Amino acid sequence: MRRHTALVTVLGLYVVLSFAYAWRIPIMEGADELGHALYIDHVVRTRSLPEIGSDWEAVQPPLYYLVAGVVVGAAGSPRLVPETLRENPEFDWAAPVVARVFDGSSYLPADARPARRLRLLSSLFGFGTLILIYATALRASGGRRRLALGAAALPALTPQFVHHHAVISNDSLATLVSALLTYQLVAALSGSGSTIAAPKAMGFIAGLGVLTKYSVLPVAAAVFFGLMLLSGTARDRLRRASTFAGVALATCGAWLIWNTARYGDPLAQAAMRRAHAALAVEASIADLVLDPSFLTRVFKSYWGMLGSMVVPLHDSVYVAFSILTVVGGIGALLAFKQRTVQRYGIVALCGVIALTAIAFLIHNTHLSAGQGRLLFAALPAISVLLAAGWAAIWDAAVAEAPLGFDGGATFRIVRDAPVIALILVLLAVNVQTLIGPVEAAYHSAGAVFFLHR
Repeated sequence: MRRHTALVTVLGLYVVLSFAYAWRIPIMEGADELGHALYIDHVVRTRSLPEIGSDWEAVQPPLYYLVAGVVVGAAGSPRLVPETLRENPEFDWAAPVVARVFDGSSYLPADARPARRLRLLSSLFGFGTLILIYATALRASGGRRRLALGAAALPALTPQFVHHHAVISNDSLATLVSALLTYQLVAALSGSGSTIAAPKAMGFIAGLGVLTKYSVLPVAAAVFFGLMLLSGTARDRLRRASTFAGVALATCGAWLIWNTARYGDPLAQAAMRRAHAALAVEASIADLVLDPSFLTRVFKSYWGMLGSMVVPLHDSVYVAFSILTVVGGIGALLAFKQRTVQRYGIVALCGVIALTAIAFLIHNTHLSAGQGRLLFAALPAISVLLAAGWAAIWDAAVAEAPLGFDGGATFRIVRDAPVIALILVLLAVNVQTLIGPVEAAYHSAGAVFFLHR
Protein backbone atom coordinates (compact mmCIF):
# COMPACT_ATOMS: atom_id res chain seq x y z
CA MET A 1 0.00 0.00 0.00
CA ARG A 2 2.83 2.40 0.85
CA ARG A 3 4.26 2.00 -2.66
CA HIS A 4 1.04 3.44 -4.10
CA THR A 5 0.49 6.31 -1.64
CA ALA A 6 0.66 8.87 -4.45
CA LEU A 7 -2.08 7.01 -6.33
CA VAL A 8 -4.29 7.05 -3.23
CA THR A 9 -3.79 10.82 -3.06
CA VAL A 10 -4.78 11.25 -6.70
CA LEU A 11 -7.84 9.04 -6.22
CA GLY A 12 -8.79 11.11 -3.19
CA LEU A 13 -8.59 14.30 -5.23
CA TYR A 14 -10.75 12.68 -7.90
CA VAL A 15 -13.42 11.75 -5.35
CA VAL A 16 -13.51 15.29 -3.94
CA LEU A 17 -13.75 16.85 -7.41
CA SER A 18 -16.36 14.34 -8.52
CA PHE A 19 -18.55 15.25 -5.56
CA ALA A 20 -18.00 18.94 -6.29
CA TYR A 21 -19.13 18.61 -9.92
CA ALA A 22 -22.10 16.42 -8.95
CA TRP A 23 -23.16 19.08 -6.45
CA ARG A 24 -22.59 22.11 -8.65
CA ILE A 25 -24.13 20.74 -11.87
CA PRO A 26 -27.94 20.67 -11.48
CA ILE A 27 -29.69 17.39 -12.26
CA MET A 28 -30.41 16.58 -15.90
CA GLU A 29 -27.86 19.18 -17.04
CA GLY A 30 -25.17 16.59 -17.83
CA ALA A 31 -24.71 15.50 -21.44
CA ASP A 32 -27.83 13.48 -22.35
CA GLU A 33 -28.48 12.96 -18.64
CA LEU A 34 -32.24 13.37 -19.03
CA GLY A 35 -32.39 10.62 -21.63
CA HIS A 36 -30.39 8.23 -19.48
CA ALA A 37 -32.54 9.00 -16.42
CA LEU A 38 -35.77 8.48 -18.37
CA TYR A 39 -34.45 5.09 -19.57
CA ILE A 40 -33.72 4.05 -15.98
CA ASP A 41 -37.08 5.31 -14.75
CA HIS A 42 -38.78 3.29 -17.50
CA VAL A 43 -36.90 0.13 -16.50
CA VAL A 44 -37.74 0.58 -12.80
CA ARG A 45 -41.39 1.41 -13.46
CA THR A 46 -42.26 -1.14 -16.18
CA ARG A 47 -39.60 -3.85 -15.74
CA SER A 48 -39.03 -3.65 -19.50
CA LEU A 49 -36.84 -1.84 -22.02
CA PRO A 50 -38.07 1.24 -23.88
CA GLU A 51 -38.83 1.03 -27.58
CA ILE A 52 -36.28 2.73 -29.81
CA GLY A 53 -37.77 6.07 -30.74
CA SER A 54 -39.72 6.48 -27.51
CA ASP A 55 -36.81 8.25 -25.83
CA TRP A 56 -33.54 9.80 -27.00
CA GLU A 57 -31.34 7.18 -25.29
CA ALA A 58 -33.60 4.18 -25.98
CA VAL A 59 -31.12 3.19 -28.72
CA GLN A 60 -28.60 2.15 -26.06
CA PRO A 61 -27.90 -1.45 -24.96
CA PRO A 62 -29.42 -2.34 -21.57
CA LEU A 63 -26.66 -3.34 -19.13
CA TYR A 64 -25.96 0.05 -17.50
CA TYR A 65 -29.66 0.78 -17.14
CA LEU A 66 -30.37 -2.58 -15.55
CA VAL A 67 -27.56 -2.05 -13.03
CA ALA A 68 -28.71 1.50 -12.32
CA GLY A 69 -32.30 0.30 -12.00
CA VAL A 70 -31.27 -2.23 -9.36
CA VAL A 71 -29.42 0.51 -7.45
CA VAL A 72 -32.42 2.85 -7.64
CA GLY A 73 -34.80 0.09 -6.59
CA ALA A 74 -32.61 -1.03 -3.70
CA ALA A 75 -32.46 2.56 -2.44
CA GLY A 76 -36.24 2.80 -2.57
CA SER A 77 -35.91 6.08 -4.44
CA PRO A 78 -38.74 7.82 -6.25
CA ARG A 79 -38.31 8.58 -9.94
CA LEU A 80 -35.07 10.20 -11.06
CA VAL A 81 -36.76 12.76 -13.30
CA PRO A 82 -39.06 15.05 -11.29
CA GLU A 83 -42.59 15.06 -12.65
CA THR A 84 -42.61 18.86 -12.56
CA LEU A 85 -39.34 19.25 -14.52
CA ARG A 86 -39.73 21.70 -17.39
CA GLU A 87 -37.41 23.20 -19.96
CA ASN A 88 -35.90 26.62 -19.51
CA PRO A 89 -37.67 28.94 -22.00
CA GLU A 90 -34.50 31.03 -22.30
CA PHE A 91 -32.40 28.10 -23.56
CA ASP A 92 -31.90 27.54 -27.28
CA TRP A 93 -29.88 24.60 -28.60
CA ALA A 94 -29.10 26.45 -31.83
CA ALA A 95 -27.53 29.40 -30.00
CA PRO A 96 -27.39 28.87 -26.24
CA VAL A 97 -27.02 32.14 -24.36
CA VAL A 98 -27.65 30.43 -21.02
CA ALA A 99 -26.32 27.07 -19.87
CA ARG A 100 -29.42 25.82 -18.11
CA VAL A 101 -31.47 23.52 -20.33
CA PHE A 102 -34.07 23.11 -17.59
CA ASP A 103 -35.78 25.47 -15.21
CA GLY A 104 -34.22 24.95 -11.79
CA SER A 105 -37.30 26.39 -10.07
CA SER A 106 -39.56 23.71 -11.55
CA TYR A 107 -38.60 21.13 -8.92
CA LEU A 108 -37.74 21.08 -5.22
CA PRO A 109 -34.29 20.15 -3.82
CA ALA A 110 -35.81 16.94 -2.45
CA ASP A 111 -36.87 15.97 -5.98
CA ALA A 112 -33.24 16.16 -7.10
CA ARG A 113 -31.82 13.82 -4.46
CA PRO A 114 -32.54 10.47 -6.21
CA ALA A 115 -30.68 11.63 -9.33
CA ARG A 116 -27.80 13.05 -7.32
CA ARG A 117 -27.46 9.82 -5.37
CA LEU A 118 -27.35 7.77 -8.56
CA ARG A 119 -24.58 10.03 -9.84
CA LEU A 120 -22.41 8.34 -7.21
CA LEU A 121 -22.59 5.16 -9.32
CA SER A 122 -20.86 6.96 -12.18
CA SER A 123 -18.21 8.26 -9.78
CA LEU A 124 -17.62 4.70 -8.56
CA PHE A 125 -17.17 3.43 -12.12
CA GLY A 126 -14.71 6.27 -12.74
CA PHE A 127 -12.78 5.28 -9.61
CA GLY A 128 -12.40 1.76 -10.99
CA THR A 129 -11.34 3.08 -14.39
CA LEU A 130 -8.50 5.10 -12.84
CA ILE A 131 -7.17 2.06 -10.97
CA LEU A 132 -7.20 0.05 -14.20
CA ILE A 133 -5.37 2.82 -16.08
CA TYR A 134 -2.71 2.83 -13.38
CA ALA A 135 -2.42 -0.97 -13.57
CA THR A 136 -2.22 -0.88 -17.38
CA ALA A 137 0.59 1.68 -17.28
CA LEU A 138 2.46 -0.38 -14.72
CA ARG A 139 2.15 -3.48 -16.89
CA ALA A 140 3.11 -1.70 -20.09
CA SER A 141 6.10 0.13 -18.59
CA GLY A 142 7.54 -2.74 -16.59
CA GLY A 143 6.50 -1.32 -13.21
CA ARG A 144 7.37 2.39 -13.55
CA ARG A 145 5.13 3.87 -10.86
CA ARG A 146 5.91 7.48 -11.79
CA LEU A 147 4.69 6.92 -15.33
CA ALA A 148 1.65 5.02 -14.08
CA LEU A 149 0.79 7.83 -11.67
CA GLY A 150 0.87 10.36 -14.51
CA ALA A 151 -1.36 8.12 -16.63
CA ALA A 152 -3.95 7.90 -13.85
CA ALA A 153 -3.67 11.54 -12.75
CA LEU A 154 -4.40 12.89 -16.23
CA PRO A 155 -8.02 11.65 -16.46
CA ALA A 156 -8.53 11.83 -12.69
CA LEU A 157 -8.07 15.59 -12.85
CA THR A 158 -9.33 16.30 -16.38
CA PRO A 159 -12.56 18.35 -16.11
CA GLN A 160 -14.45 16.39 -18.78
CA PHE A 161 -13.67 12.99 -17.25
CA VAL A 162 -14.45 14.07 -13.69
CA HIS A 163 -17.59 15.97 -14.65
CA HIS A 164 -18.93 13.25 -16.95
CA HIS A 165 -18.34 10.69 -14.21
CA ALA A 166 -20.41 12.82 -11.86
CA VAL A 167 -23.65 12.65 -13.85
CA ILE A 168 -25.98 9.84 -14.91
CA SER A 169 -24.54 8.26 -18.05
CA ASN A 170 -23.77 4.84 -19.49
CA ASP A 171 -20.40 6.24 -20.63
CA SER A 172 -19.06 5.68 -17.11
CA LEU A 173 -19.60 1.92 -17.26
CA ALA A 174 -18.51 1.74 -20.92
CA THR A 175 -15.22 3.48 -20.09
CA LEU A 176 -14.66 1.11 -17.17
CA VAL A 177 -15.19 -1.92 -19.42
CA SER A 178 -12.88 -0.41 -22.05
CA ALA A 179 -10.22 0.15 -19.40
CA LEU A 180 -10.46 -3.48 -18.31
CA LEU A 181 -10.22 -4.69 -21.92
CA THR A 182 -7.20 -2.46 -22.50
CA TYR A 183 -5.52 -3.84 -19.39
CA GLN A 184 -6.29 -7.40 -20.47
CA LEU A 185 -4.85 -6.76 -23.93
CA VAL A 186 -1.61 -5.29 -22.58
CA ALA A 187 -1.34 -8.10 -20.01
CA ALA A 188 -1.84 -10.76 -22.68
CA LEU A 189 0.75 -9.24 -24.99
CA SER A 190 3.21 -9.01 -22.10
CA GLY A 191 3.04 -12.77 -21.71
CA SER A 192 0.98 -12.74 -18.52
CA GLY A 193 -0.33 -16.12 -17.56
CA SER A 194 -3.01 -14.67 -15.30
CA THR A 195 -6.59 -15.83 -15.63
CA ILE A 196 -7.78 -12.27 -16.24
CA ALA A 197 -5.76 -12.14 -19.47
CA ALA A 198 -7.13 -15.46 -20.78
CA PRO A 199 -9.18 -15.33 -24.02
CA LYS A 200 -12.32 -16.58 -22.27
CA ALA A 201 -12.18 -13.86 -19.63
CA MET A 202 -11.45 -11.24 -22.25
CA GLY A 203 -14.34 -12.44 -24.39
CA PHE A 204 -16.73 -12.27 -21.45
CA ILE A 205 -15.74 -8.67 -20.69
CA ALA A 206 -16.04 -7.74 -24.37
CA GLY A 207 -19.54 -9.20 -24.42
CA LEU A 208 -20.48 -7.11 -21.40
CA GLY A 209 -19.05 -4.09 -23.22
CA VAL A 210 -21.33 -4.67 -26.20
CA LEU A 211 -24.25 -4.87 -23.76
CA THR A 212 -23.19 -1.52 -22.29
CA LYS A 213 -22.41 0.71 -25.28
CA TYR A 214 -21.39 0.01 -28.86
CA SER A 215 -18.44 2.38 -28.54
CA VAL A 216 -16.66 -0.53 -26.81
CA LEU A 217 -16.66 -2.54 -30.06
CA PRO A 218 -13.43 -0.99 -31.47
CA VAL A 219 -11.60 -1.86 -28.24
CA ALA A 220 -12.90 -5.42 -28.51
CA ALA A 221 -11.67 -5.51 -32.11
CA ALA A 222 -8.23 -4.38 -30.93
CA VAL A 223 -8.18 -7.26 -28.46
CA PHE A 224 -9.14 -9.71 -31.21
CA PHE A 225 -6.29 -8.54 -33.45
CA GLY A 226 -3.94 -8.46 -30.47
CA LEU A 227 -4.62 -12.13 -29.76
CA MET A 228 -3.73 -12.87 -33.37
CA LEU A 229 -0.32 -11.25 -32.77
CA LEU A 230 0.62 -13.41 -29.80
CA SER A 231 3.41 -15.89 -30.28
CA GLY A 232 2.59 -19.41 -31.31
CA THR A 233 1.55 -21.32 -34.38
CA ALA A 234 -1.13 -20.05 -36.73
CA ARG A 235 -3.45 -22.65 -35.23
CA ASP A 236 -2.77 -21.36 -31.70
CA ARG A 237 -3.47 -17.78 -32.75
CA LEU A 238 -6.69 -18.71 -34.48
CA ARG A 239 -7.81 -20.75 -31.47
CA ARG A 240 -7.21 -17.87 -29.06
CA ALA A 241 -8.98 -15.34 -31.26
CA SER A 242 -11.92 -17.63 -31.99
CA THR A 243 -12.30 -18.45 -28.28
CA PHE A 244 -12.40 -14.74 -27.48
CA ALA A 245 -14.96 -14.03 -30.20
CA GLY A 246 -17.06 -17.07 -29.32
CA VAL A 247 -17.34 -16.19 -25.63
CA ALA A 248 -18.05 -12.54 -26.47
CA LEU A 249 -20.87 -13.54 -28.82
CA ALA A 250 -22.23 -16.02 -26.30
CA THR A 251 -22.35 -13.24 -23.71
CA CYS A 252 -24.13 -10.65 -25.86
CA GLY A 253 -25.63 -12.89 -28.53
CA ALA A 254 -29.16 -12.91 -27.13
CA TRP A 255 -29.23 -9.12 -27.29
CA LEU A 256 -27.99 -9.10 -30.89
CA ILE A 257 -30.64 -11.66 -31.87
CA TRP A 258 -33.30 -9.58 -30.11
CA ASN A 259 -32.25 -6.47 -32.03
CA THR A 260 -32.26 -8.34 -35.33
CA ALA A 261 -35.72 -9.78 -34.72
CA ARG A 262 -37.19 -6.47 -33.55
CA TYR A 263 -35.31 -3.84 -35.54
CA GLY A 264 -33.78 -5.66 -38.49
CA ASP A 265 -30.05 -5.67 -37.67
CA PRO A 266 -27.88 -6.77 -34.71
CA LEU A 267 -26.97 -3.26 -33.54
CA ALA A 268 -30.32 -1.68 -34.47
CA GLN A 269 -28.46 0.89 -36.55
CA ALA A 270 -31.35 1.56 -38.93
CA ALA A 271 -33.70 2.20 -36.02
CA MET A 272 -31.06 4.40 -34.39
CA ARG A 273 -30.73 6.54 -37.51
CA ARG A 274 -34.51 6.94 -37.70
CA ALA A 275 -34.74 7.88 -34.02
CA HIS A 276 -31.89 10.40 -34.36
CA ALA A 277 -32.93 11.77 -37.75
CA ALA A 278 -32.35 15.30 -36.44
CA LEU A 279 -28.61 14.51 -36.38
CA ALA A 280 -28.50 13.01 -39.88
CA VAL A 281 -25.66 14.26 -42.07
CA GLU A 282 -23.94 13.21 -45.27
CA ALA A 283 -20.17 13.58 -44.99
CA SER A 284 -17.02 11.67 -45.82
CA ILE A 285 -14.18 10.89 -43.45
CA ALA A 286 -12.02 13.29 -45.47
CA ASP A 287 -14.61 16.03 -44.92
CA LEU A 288 -14.38 15.50 -41.17
CA VAL A 289 -10.61 15.32 -40.77
CA LEU A 290 -10.20 18.44 -42.93
CA ASP A 291 -12.84 20.41 -41.05
CA PRO A 292 -11.14 22.61 -38.39
CA SER A 293 -14.42 23.36 -36.61
CA PHE A 294 -15.22 19.65 -36.24
CA LEU A 295 -11.74 18.82 -34.95
CA THR A 296 -11.76 21.78 -32.56
CA ARG A 297 -15.16 20.77 -31.19
CA VAL A 298 -14.02 17.19 -30.64
CA PHE A 299 -10.78 18.28 -28.98
CA LYS A 300 -12.46 20.73 -26.62
CA SER A 301 -15.22 18.32 -25.64
CA TYR A 302 -12.67 15.59 -24.90
CA TRP A 303 -10.88 17.73 -22.31
CA GLY A 304 -13.73 19.85 -21.05
CA MET A 305 -17.13 21.00 -22.29
CA LEU A 306 -19.42 20.82 -19.30
CA GLY A 307 -23.11 20.65 -18.56
CA SER A 308 -25.07 19.75 -21.67
CA MET A 309 -21.88 20.36 -23.69
CA VAL A 310 -22.46 24.13 -23.58
CA VAL A 311 -20.11 25.29 -20.79
CA PRO A 312 -16.54 25.68 -22.13
CA LEU A 313 -13.37 25.93 -20.12
CA HIS A 314 -11.14 28.98 -20.25
CA ASP A 315 -9.33 29.32 -23.58
CA SER A 316 -5.94 29.09 -21.85
CA VAL A 317 -6.86 25.63 -20.56
CA TYR A 318 -7.40 24.33 -24.09
CA VAL A 319 -4.02 25.78 -25.08
CA ALA A 320 -2.41 23.90 -22.18
CA PHE A 321 -4.11 20.64 -23.19
CA SER A 322 -2.99 21.21 -26.78
CA ILE A 323 0.61 21.49 -25.66
CA LEU A 324 0.30 18.42 -23.44
CA THR A 325 -1.20 16.42 -26.31
CA VAL A 326 1.43 17.42 -28.88
CA VAL A 327 4.34 16.87 -26.50
CA GLY A 328 2.96 13.53 -25.33
CA GLY A 329 2.34 12.37 -28.89
CA ILE A 330 5.86 13.25 -30.00
CA GLY A 331 7.27 11.72 -26.85
CA ALA A 332 5.44 8.46 -27.55
CA LEU A 333 7.73 7.97 -30.55
CA LEU A 334 10.72 8.44 -28.25
CA ALA A 335 9.16 6.06 -25.73
CA PHE A 336 8.99 3.42 -28.46
CA LYS A 337 12.64 3.94 -29.31
CA GLN A 338 13.82 4.06 -25.69
CA ARG A 339 11.48 1.26 -24.61
CA THR A 340 10.12 3.50 -21.87
CA VAL A 341 7.03 1.42 -22.55
CA GLN A 342 7.51 -2.03 -23.99
CA ARG A 343 6.88 -2.07 -27.71
CA TYR A 344 4.00 -4.50 -27.43
CA GLY A 345 2.36 -1.95 -25.11
CA ILE A 346 2.80 0.90 -27.60
CA VAL A 347 1.35 -1.24 -30.39
CA ALA A 348 -1.64 -2.30 -28.27
CA LEU A 349 -2.42 1.24 -27.12
CA CYS A 350 -2.07 2.69 -30.61
CA GLY A 351 -4.32 -0.04 -31.96
CA VAL A 352 -7.07 0.80 -29.46
CA ILE A 353 -6.80 4.51 -30.26
CA ALA A 354 -6.73 4.02 -34.04
CA LEU A 355 -9.72 1.66 -34.19
CA THR A 356 -11.75 3.86 -31.83
CA ALA A 357 -10.96 6.98 -33.88
CA ILE A 358 -11.89 5.25 -37.14
CA ALA A 359 -15.21 4.02 -35.72
CA PHE A 360 -15.91 7.50 -34.35
CA LEU A 361 -15.29 9.10 -37.74
CA ILE A 362 -17.42 6.53 -39.57
CA HIS A 363 -20.28 7.18 -37.13
CA ASN A 364 -20.00 10.92 -37.77
CA THR A 365 -20.26 10.47 -41.52
CA HIS A 366 -24.00 9.78 -41.15
CA LEU A 367 -24.91 11.01 -37.65
CA SER A 368 -23.45 14.22 -36.26
CA ALA A 369 -21.94 13.35 -32.89
CA GLY A 370 -18.73 15.36 -32.81
CA GLN A 371 -18.22 15.14 -29.06
CA GLY A 372 -14.86 14.11 -27.68
CA ARG A 373 -16.42 12.32 -24.74
CA LEU A 374 -17.57 9.68 -27.24
CA LEU A 375 -13.89 8.76 -27.61
CA PHE A 376 -13.67 7.77 -23.96
CA ALA A 377 -13.47 4.11 -24.94
CA ALA A 378 -9.89 4.95 -25.95
CA LEU A 379 -9.26 7.24 -22.95
CA PRO A 380 -7.30 4.59 -20.99
CA ALA A 381 -5.00 4.01 -23.96
CA ILE A 382 -4.65 7.74 -24.67
CA SER A 383 -3.77 8.50 -21.05
CA VAL A 384 -1.11 5.81 -20.82
CA LEU A 385 0.40 6.76 -24.17
CA LEU A 386 0.59 10.46 -23.32
CA ALA A 387 2.14 9.71 -19.92
CA ALA A 388 4.69 7.46 -21.61
CA GLY A 389 5.56 10.26 -24.03
CA TRP A 390 6.04 12.81 -21.26
CA ALA A 391 8.16 10.36 -19.25
CA ALA A 392 10.38 9.57 -22.25
CA ILE A 393 11.04 13.24 -23.00
CA TRP A 394 11.72 14.12 -19.38
CA ASP A 395 13.99 11.13 -18.85
CA ALA A 396 16.00 12.11 -21.91
CA ALA A 397 16.25 15.72 -20.71
CA VAL A 398 17.35 14.74 -17.20
CA ALA A 399 19.87 12.26 -18.56
CA GLU A 400 21.48 14.95 -20.72
CA ALA A 401 21.37 17.75 -18.13
CA PRO A 402 24.58 18.42 -16.13
CA LEU A 403 22.85 18.06 -12.77
CA GLY A 404 25.92 16.93 -10.90
CA PHE A 405 24.14 14.19 -8.94
CA ASP A 406 22.68 10.81 -9.62
CA GLY A 407 20.64 9.97 -6.54
CA GLY A 408 19.14 11.19 -3.30
CA ALA A 409 16.11 13.29 -2.48
CA THR A 410 16.98 16.14 -4.85
CA PHE A 411 17.29 13.79 -7.79
CA ARG A 412 13.93 12.18 -6.94
CA ILE A 413 12.28 15.61 -6.87
CA VAL A 414 13.71 16.44 -10.29
CA ARG A 415 12.72 13.03 -11.61
CA ASP A 416 9.14 13.37 -10.32
CA ALA A 417 8.73 17.05 -11.24
CA PRO A 418 6.53 16.49 -14.36
CA VAL A 419 3.98 14.39 -12.48
CA ILE A 420 3.90 16.81 -9.54
CA ALA A 421 3.44 19.73 -11.94
CA LEU A 422 0.71 17.88 -13.85
CA ILE A 423 -1.27 17.20 -10.68
CA LEU A 424 -0.94 20.77 -9.40
CA VAL A 425 -1.83 22.38 -12.73
CA LEU A 426 -4.85 20.16 -13.34
CA LEU A 427 -6.05 20.64 -9.78
CA ALA A 428 -5.84 24.40 -10.32
CA VAL A 429 -7.75 24.02 -13.61
CA ASN A 430 -10.60 22.25 -11.82
CA VAL A 431 -10.75 24.79 -9.02
CA GLN A 432 -10.82 27.61 -11.56
CA THR A 433 -13.50 25.79 -13.55
CA LEU A 434 -15.72 25.26 -10.52
CA ILE A 435 -15.48 28.85 -9.30
CA GLY A 436 -15.46 30.27 -12.83
CA PRO A 437 -17.45 28.73 -15.72
CA VAL A 438 -19.49 26.34 -13.57
CA GLU A 439 -20.28 28.97 -10.94
CA ALA A 440 -21.30 31.45 -13.62
CA ALA A 441 -23.51 28.92 -15.41
CA TYR A 442 -25.17 27.28 -12.41
CA HIS A 443 -24.84 29.75 -9.56
CA SER A 444 -28.36 28.95 -8.33
CA ALA A 445 -27.93 25.17 -8.12
CA GLY A 446 -29.14 25.28 -4.52
CA ALA A 447 -28.36 23.15 -1.49
CA VAL A 448 -28.66 19.39 -1.95
CA PHE A 449 -27.99 16.28 0.09
CA PHE A 450 -26.84 13.05 -1.52
CA LEU A 451 -27.95 10.50 1.03
CA HIS A 452 -30.89 12.08 2.82
CA ARG A 453 -34.20 10.70 1.62
